[in-house]
Amino acid sequence: MPAQQKFTARFGALPRSALSMRTAGQIESVDHFFGKLTRFSIIGLFIIALAAGLYAGQYVLAPVIAAILVGFTLRPLSIWIERRGLPSSVSAGLIVVALIAVMGVAVYSLAVPLESWSSRLPEISTRLMDEWSKLSEPIEKIKKVEKTVKQATDDETTTEVRIKQRGVVSDIISSAADIVSRLILFVGCLYFFLATRTSLNRSVLRSSPTPKLRLRSLRILRDIEGFLSKYFASIAAINVGFGIVVGIAMYLLGLPQPYLWGAMAAVLNFALFVGPAAMTIILLGVGISTFPDTVQAVAPALTYVGLNMLEGQFVTPTLLGERLTLNPLVVLISIAFWLWLWGPIGAFLAVPILIMGTIIFYHVSPFSDLPANSKDSSDDETKKAA
Repeated sequence: MPAQQKFTARFGALPRSALSMRTAGQIESVDHFFGKLTRFSIIGLFIIALAAGLYAGQYVLAPVIAAILVGFTLRPLSIWIERRGLPSSVSAGLIVVALIAVMGVAVYSLAVPLESWSSRLPEISTRLMDEWSKLSEPIEKIKKVEKTVKQATDDETTTEVRIKQRGVVSDIISSAADIVSRLILFVGCLYFFLATRTSLNRSVLRSSPTPKLRLRSLRILRDIEGFLSKYFASIAAINVGFGIVVGIAMYLLGLPQPYLWGAMAAVLNFALFVGPAAMTIILLGVGISTFPDTVQAVAPALTYVGLNMLEGQFVTPTLLGERLTLNPLVVLISIAFWLWLWGPIGAFLAVPILIMGTIIFYHVSPFSDLPANSKDSSDDETKKAA
Protein backbone atom coordinates (compact mmCIF):
# COMPACT_ATOMS: atom_id res chain seq x y z
CA MET A 1 0.00 0.00 0.00
CA PRO A 2 1.39 3.41 -0.87
CA ALA A 3 2.42 5.76 1.95
CA GLN A 4 -0.34 8.25 1.14
CA GLN A 5 -3.04 5.58 1.44
CA LYS A 6 -1.61 4.42 4.80
CA PHE A 7 -1.68 7.98 6.11
CA THR A 8 -5.27 8.45 4.88
CA ALA A 9 -6.40 5.18 6.43
CA ARG A 10 -4.84 6.09 9.77
CA PHE A 11 -5.76 9.80 10.03
CA GLY A 12 -8.78 9.94 7.76
CA ALA A 13 -11.17 10.53 10.66
CA LEU A 14 -9.37 13.77 11.63
CA PRO A 15 -10.23 16.98 9.84
CA ARG A 16 -7.57 18.43 7.63
CA SER A 17 -7.69 21.74 9.50
CA ALA A 18 -6.94 20.02 12.82
CA LEU A 19 -3.85 18.36 11.38
CA SER A 20 -2.58 21.63 9.93
CA MET A 21 -3.24 23.48 13.19
CA ARG A 22 -1.41 20.80 15.18
CA THR A 23 1.60 20.92 12.91
CA ALA A 24 1.68 24.70 12.92
CA GLY A 25 1.43 24.77 16.71
CA GLN A 26 4.36 22.39 17.06
CA ILE A 27 6.48 24.45 14.67
CA GLU A 28 5.55 27.64 16.50
CA SER A 29 6.48 26.17 19.89
CA VAL A 30 9.84 24.94 18.55
CA ASP A 31 10.58 28.35 17.02
CA HIS A 32 9.60 30.04 20.29
CA PHE A 33 11.92 27.75 22.27
CA PHE A 34 14.90 28.33 19.98
CA GLY A 35 14.17 32.05 19.99
CA LYS A 36 14.35 32.17 23.77
CA LEU A 37 17.50 30.02 23.72
CA THR A 38 19.13 32.40 21.23
CA ARG A 39 18.27 35.46 23.34
CA PHE A 40 19.62 33.84 26.51
CA SER A 41 22.80 32.82 24.68
CA ILE A 42 23.33 36.37 23.42
CA ILE A 43 22.78 37.76 26.93
CA GLY A 44 25.21 35.21 28.40
CA LEU A 45 27.87 36.05 25.82
CA PHE A 46 27.37 39.77 26.52
CA ILE A 47 27.84 39.22 30.27
CA ILE A 48 31.02 37.21 29.69
CA ALA A 49 32.38 39.85 27.31
CA LEU A 50 31.48 42.63 29.77
CA ALA A 51 33.26 40.85 32.64
CA ALA A 52 36.32 40.29 30.44
CA GLY A 53 36.32 43.95 29.42
CA LEU A 54 36.02 45.11 33.03
CA TYR A 55 38.89 42.84 34.04
CA ALA A 56 41.12 43.93 31.15
CA GLY A 57 40.44 47.63 31.73
CA GLN A 58 40.58 47.63 35.54
CA TYR A 59 43.56 50.00 35.68
CA VAL A 60 41.50 52.68 33.92
CA LEU A 61 37.91 51.76 34.77
CA ALA A 62 38.43 51.30 38.53
CA PRO A 63 39.62 54.88 39.26
CA VAL A 64 37.08 56.34 36.82
CA ILE A 65 34.13 54.49 38.38
CA ALA A 66 35.45 55.30 41.86
CA ALA A 67 35.57 59.00 40.91
CA ILE A 68 32.00 58.90 39.58
CA LEU A 69 30.71 57.20 42.74
CA VAL A 70 32.55 59.64 45.00
CA GLY A 71 31.31 62.48 42.81
CA PHE A 72 27.69 61.41 43.23
CA THR A 73 28.30 61.22 46.98
CA LEU A 74 29.85 64.70 47.19
CA ARG A 75 27.48 66.46 44.80
CA PRO A 76 25.18 67.71 47.62
CA LEU A 77 28.23 69.32 49.24
CA SER A 78 29.18 70.89 45.90
CA ILE A 79 25.65 72.28 45.49
CA TRP A 80 25.76 73.69 49.02
CA ILE A 81 29.02 75.52 48.26
CA GLU A 82 27.70 76.84 44.96
CA ARG A 83 24.67 78.32 46.72
CA ARG A 84 27.11 80.45 48.76
CA GLY A 85 28.07 82.29 45.58
CA LEU A 86 31.09 80.30 44.34
CA PRO A 87 31.20 78.89 40.80
CA SER A 88 31.12 75.16 40.21
CA SER A 89 34.79 75.01 39.18
CA VAL A 90 35.89 76.64 42.46
CA SER A 91 33.64 74.45 44.61
CA ALA A 92 34.90 71.32 42.86
CA GLY A 93 38.50 72.44 43.39
CA LEU A 94 37.91 73.09 47.10
CA ILE A 95 36.34 69.66 47.58
CA VAL A 96 39.15 67.87 45.73
CA VAL A 97 41.88 69.75 47.62
CA ALA A 98 40.19 69.02 50.96
CA LEU A 99 39.85 65.33 50.06
CA ILE A 100 43.53 65.11 49.06
CA ALA A 101 44.57 66.86 52.28
CA VAL A 102 42.56 64.47 54.45
CA MET A 103 43.95 61.43 52.63
CA GLY A 104 47.50 62.79 52.85
CA VAL A 105 47.27 63.46 56.60
CA ALA A 106 45.80 59.99 57.19
CA VAL A 107 48.52 58.24 55.17
CA TYR A 108 51.31 60.29 56.76
CA SER A 109 50.11 59.67 60.32
CA LEU A 110 49.64 55.93 59.80
CA ALA A 111 52.61 55.19 57.53
CA VAL A 112 55.31 54.90 60.22
CA PRO A 113 53.46 52.59 62.66
CA LEU A 114 52.06 50.54 59.79
CA GLU A 115 55.54 50.07 58.35
CA SER A 116 56.94 49.00 61.71
CA TRP A 117 54.23 46.38 62.16
CA SER A 118 54.40 45.17 58.57
CA SER A 119 58.14 44.54 58.96
CA ARG A 120 57.25 42.12 61.76
CA LEU A 121 55.08 39.97 59.51
CA PRO A 122 57.56 37.04 59.53
CA GLU A 123 57.63 37.10 63.33
CA ILE A 124 53.84 37.30 63.54
CA SER A 125 53.37 34.46 61.07
CA THR A 126 55.85 32.31 63.01
CA ARG A 127 53.98 32.93 66.26
CA LEU A 128 50.70 32.09 64.56
CA MET A 129 52.14 28.84 63.28
CA ASP A 130 53.46 27.99 66.74
CA GLU A 131 50.05 28.58 68.30
CA TRP A 132 48.39 26.59 65.56
CA SER A 133 50.81 23.71 66.10
CA LYS A 134 49.67 23.48 69.73
CA LEU A 135 46.09 23.00 68.56
CA SER A 136 46.91 20.58 65.76
CA GLU A 137 49.24 18.02 67.34
CA PRO A 138 47.61 15.03 65.58
CA ILE A 139 48.10 16.70 62.22
CA GLU A 140 51.71 17.49 63.09
CA LYS A 141 52.35 13.85 63.97
CA ILE A 142 51.07 12.78 60.57
CA LYS A 143 53.27 15.40 58.92
CA LYS A 144 56.33 14.13 60.84
CA VAL A 145 55.68 10.60 59.65
CA GLU A 146 55.28 11.86 56.09
CA LYS A 147 58.51 13.85 56.38
CA THR A 148 60.39 10.80 57.69
CA VAL A 149 59.17 8.67 54.79
CA LYS A 150 60.09 11.36 52.31
CA GLN A 151 63.60 11.74 53.74
CA ALA A 152 64.06 7.98 53.59
CA THR A 153 63.06 7.79 49.92
CA ASP A 154 64.71 11.01 48.77
CA ASP A 155 68.50 11.07 48.38
CA GLU A 156 68.76 14.72 47.39
CA THR A 157 69.47 17.31 50.04
CA THR A 158 67.45 20.49 50.08
CA THR A 159 68.38 23.85 51.48
CA GLU A 160 65.73 26.10 52.98
CA VAL A 161 66.08 29.76 52.04
CA ARG A 162 64.11 32.45 53.80
CA ILE A 163 63.61 35.81 52.15
CA LYS A 164 62.89 38.72 54.39
CA GLN A 165 59.58 40.28 53.50
CA ARG A 166 59.28 43.95 52.83
CA GLY A 167 56.87 46.19 54.63
CA VAL A 168 53.64 47.57 53.28
CA VAL A 169 55.04 51.06 52.80
CA SER A 170 58.06 49.64 50.93
CA ASP A 171 55.72 47.78 48.58
CA ILE A 172 53.72 50.98 48.03
CA ILE A 173 56.91 52.92 47.22
CA SER A 174 58.02 50.24 44.75
CA SER A 175 54.74 50.61 42.86
CA ALA A 176 54.53 54.38 43.28
CA ALA A 177 54.29 55.12 39.54
CA ASP A 178 51.23 52.92 39.11
CA ILE A 179 49.52 54.33 42.22
CA VAL A 180 50.28 57.94 41.28
CA SER A 181 48.88 57.47 37.76
CA ARG A 182 45.65 56.00 39.17
CA LEU A 183 45.35 58.80 41.72
CA ILE A 184 45.83 61.44 39.03
CA LEU A 185 43.13 59.82 36.92
CA PHE A 186 40.82 59.59 39.95
CA VAL A 187 41.37 63.21 40.99
CA GLY A 188 40.94 64.51 37.45
CA CYS A 189 37.71 62.60 36.85
CA LEU A 190 36.34 63.64 40.25
CA TYR A 191 37.09 67.31 39.64
CA PHE A 192 35.52 67.47 36.18
CA PHE A 193 32.53 65.40 37.30
CA LEU A 194 31.79 67.91 40.08
CA ALA A 195 32.63 70.97 37.97
CA THR A 196 30.45 69.96 35.00
CA ARG A 197 27.41 68.81 36.96
CA THR A 198 25.02 71.19 35.21
CA SER A 199 26.23 70.38 31.71
CA LEU A 200 25.97 66.65 32.44
CA ASN A 201 22.34 67.07 33.49
CA ARG A 202 21.60 69.03 30.33
CA SER A 203 23.25 66.34 28.22
CA VAL A 204 20.99 63.75 29.84
CA LEU A 205 17.96 65.91 28.99
CA ARG A 206 19.00 66.33 25.36
CA SER A 207 19.64 62.60 24.90
CA SER A 208 16.14 61.67 26.10
CA PRO A 209 13.69 61.82 23.17
CA THR A 210 10.43 61.76 25.17
CA PRO A 211 9.27 63.51 28.35
CA LYS A 212 8.76 60.14 30.04
CA LEU A 213 12.35 59.03 29.38
CA ARG A 214 13.59 62.47 30.36
CA LEU A 215 11.79 62.25 33.69
CA ARG A 216 13.05 58.72 34.26
CA SER A 217 16.66 59.73 33.58
CA LEU A 218 16.39 62.67 35.97
CA ARG A 219 14.91 60.48 38.67
CA ILE A 220 17.71 57.95 38.23
CA LEU A 221 20.35 60.65 38.70
CA ARG A 222 18.47 62.17 41.63
CA ASP A 223 18.01 58.84 43.42
CA ILE A 224 21.61 57.73 42.86
CA GLU A 225 22.86 61.02 44.25
CA GLY A 226 20.46 60.95 47.21
CA PHE A 227 20.96 57.31 48.15
CA LEU A 228 24.75 57.34 47.80
CA SER A 229 25.16 60.57 49.76
CA LYS A 230 22.86 59.42 52.57
CA TYR A 231 24.39 55.95 52.64
CA PHE A 232 27.99 57.13 52.78
CA ALA A 233 27.28 59.90 55.25
CA SER A 234 25.62 57.39 57.58
CA ILE A 235 28.26 54.71 57.04
CA ALA A 236 31.11 57.21 57.51
CA ALA A 237 29.66 58.41 60.82
CA ILE A 238 29.11 54.83 61.96
CA ASN A 239 32.62 53.74 60.99
CA VAL A 240 34.28 56.73 62.66
CA GLY A 241 32.42 55.99 65.89
CA PHE A 242 33.22 52.30 65.51
CA GLY A 243 36.92 53.07 65.02
CA ILE A 244 36.95 55.23 68.16
CA VAL A 245 35.31 52.45 70.19
CA VAL A 246 37.76 49.86 68.83
CA GLY A 247 40.72 52.12 69.63
CA ILE A 248 39.50 52.60 73.21
CA ALA A 249 38.97 48.86 73.59
CA MET A 250 42.48 48.09 72.30
CA TYR A 251 43.90 50.67 74.71
CA LEU A 252 42.11 49.04 77.65
CA LEU A 253 43.41 45.63 76.56
CA GLY A 254 46.98 46.96 76.56
CA LEU A 255 47.61 46.66 72.82
CA PRO A 256 50.34 49.09 71.63
CA GLN A 257 49.39 51.93 69.29
CA PRO A 258 45.61 51.60 69.75
CA TYR A 259 44.91 54.59 67.48
CA LEU A 260 46.35 52.61 64.55
CA TRP A 261 43.95 49.71 65.08
CA GLY A 262 41.02 52.06 65.54
CA ALA A 263 41.82 53.85 62.26
CA MET A 264 42.28 50.56 60.41
CA ALA A 265 39.00 49.25 61.82
CA ALA A 266 37.19 52.37 60.59
CA VAL A 267 38.69 52.16 57.09
CA LEU A 268 38.30 48.40 56.62
CA ASN A 269 34.71 48.52 57.83
CA PHE A 270 33.77 50.20 54.54
CA ALA A 271 34.48 46.86 52.81
CA LEU A 272 31.66 44.75 54.22
CA PHE A 273 32.51 41.17 55.26
CA VAL A 274 36.01 41.30 53.73
CA GLY A 275 37.27 44.22 55.83
CA PRO A 276 36.13 42.85 59.23
CA ALA A 277 37.54 39.41 58.37
CA ALA A 278 40.93 40.94 57.50
CA MET A 279 40.89 43.09 60.65
CA THR A 280 40.16 40.05 62.81
CA ILE A 281 43.16 38.21 61.36
CA ILE A 282 45.37 41.28 61.85
CA LEU A 283 44.38 41.70 65.51
CA LEU A 284 44.84 37.99 66.10
CA GLY A 285 48.39 38.13 64.76
CA VAL A 286 49.22 41.33 66.63
CA GLY A 287 47.82 39.95 69.88
CA ILE A 288 49.76 36.71 69.61
CA SER A 289 53.01 38.56 68.83
CA THR A 290 52.46 40.99 71.73
CA PHE A 291 51.15 38.93 74.66
CA PRO A 292 52.65 35.63 75.86
CA ASP A 293 49.41 34.40 77.40
CA THR A 294 47.00 32.71 74.98
CA VAL A 295 43.83 34.17 76.48
CA GLN A 296 45.26 37.68 76.53
CA ALA A 297 46.58 37.22 72.98
CA VAL A 298 43.20 36.33 71.46
CA ALA A 299 41.31 38.94 73.51
CA PRO A 300 41.78 41.81 70.96
CA ALA A 301 40.43 39.74 68.08
CA LEU A 302 37.49 38.42 70.11
CA THR A 303 36.70 41.91 71.37
CA TYR A 304 36.74 43.26 67.83
CA VAL A 305 34.45 40.48 66.60
CA GLY A 306 31.99 41.22 69.41
CA LEU A 307 31.99 44.95 68.69
CA ASN A 308 31.61 44.34 64.97
CA MET A 309 28.63 42.04 65.51
CA LEU A 310 27.05 44.63 67.80
CA GLU A 311 27.57 47.33 65.19
CA GLY A 312 26.34 45.21 62.28
CA GLN A 313 23.25 43.79 63.98
CA PHE A 314 21.98 46.77 65.96
CA VAL A 315 23.73 50.10 65.27
CA THR A 316 23.86 50.09 61.46
CA PRO A 317 20.26 48.86 60.81
CA THR A 318 18.91 51.35 63.36
CA LEU A 319 20.71 54.36 61.88
CA LEU A 320 20.34 53.44 58.21
CA GLY A 321 16.71 52.43 58.39
CA GLU A 322 14.88 49.93 56.25
CA ARG A 323 15.14 51.95 53.04
CA LEU A 324 18.95 52.00 52.97
CA THR A 325 19.42 48.44 54.25
CA LEU A 326 20.63 45.98 51.59
CA ASN A 327 20.09 42.24 51.34
CA PRO A 328 23.14 40.57 52.96
CA LEU A 329 23.19 37.73 50.40
CA VAL A 330 23.17 40.13 47.45
CA VAL A 331 25.87 42.24 49.14
CA LEU A 332 28.05 39.17 49.71
CA ILE A 333 27.69 38.03 46.09
CA SER A 334 28.50 41.55 44.85
CA ILE A 335 31.59 41.80 47.06
CA ALA A 336 32.79 38.36 45.97
CA PHE A 337 32.36 39.25 42.29
CA TRP A 338 34.09 42.65 42.41
CA LEU A 339 36.82 41.34 44.73
CA TRP A 340 37.56 38.61 42.20
CA LEU A 341 37.42 41.09 39.32
CA TRP A 342 39.30 44.13 40.68
CA GLY A 343 40.93 43.00 43.92
CA PRO A 344 40.81 45.08 47.14
CA ILE A 345 39.49 48.21 45.42
CA GLY A 346 36.61 46.13 44.09
CA ALA A 347 35.62 45.20 47.64
CA PHE A 348 35.30 48.90 48.52
CA LEU A 349 33.35 49.72 45.35
CA ALA A 350 31.04 46.69 45.47
CA VAL A 351 28.31 48.21 47.66
CA PRO A 352 28.16 51.61 45.84
CA ILE A 353 28.01 49.83 42.48
CA LEU A 354 25.27 47.58 43.87
CA ILE A 355 23.29 50.62 45.04
CA MET A 356 23.63 52.30 41.65
CA GLY A 357 22.67 49.14 39.78
CA THR A 358 19.66 48.56 42.02
CA ILE A 359 18.36 52.09 41.46
CA ILE A 360 18.83 51.87 37.68
CA PHE A 361 17.11 48.47 37.54
CA TYR A 362 14.22 49.76 39.62
CA HIS A 363 13.60 52.68 37.26
CA VAL A 364 14.01 50.79 33.97
CA SER A 365 12.02 47.71 35.03
CA PRO A 366 8.42 47.46 33.75
CA PHE A 367 7.14 47.39 37.35
CA SER A 368 8.11 51.03 37.93
CA ASP A 369 5.94 52.79 35.36
CA LEU A 370 5.56 56.50 35.80
CA PRO A 371 2.19 57.96 36.75
CA ALA A 372 -0.30 59.18 34.18
CA ASN A 373 0.59 62.84 34.72
CA SER A 374 4.28 62.15 34.09
CA LYS A 375 4.39 64.62 31.21
CA ASP A 376 3.52 67.58 33.38
CA SER A 377 5.79 66.54 36.20
CA SER A 378 8.60 65.82 33.75
CA ASP A 379 8.36 69.34 32.39
CA ASP A 380 8.57 70.77 35.92
CA GLU A 381 11.55 68.62 36.92
CA THR A 382 13.24 69.34 33.59
CA LYS A 383 13.03 73.06 34.22
CA LYS A 384 14.41 72.62 37.73
CA ALA A 385 17.30 70.46 36.49
CA ALA A 386 18.16 72.85 33.68
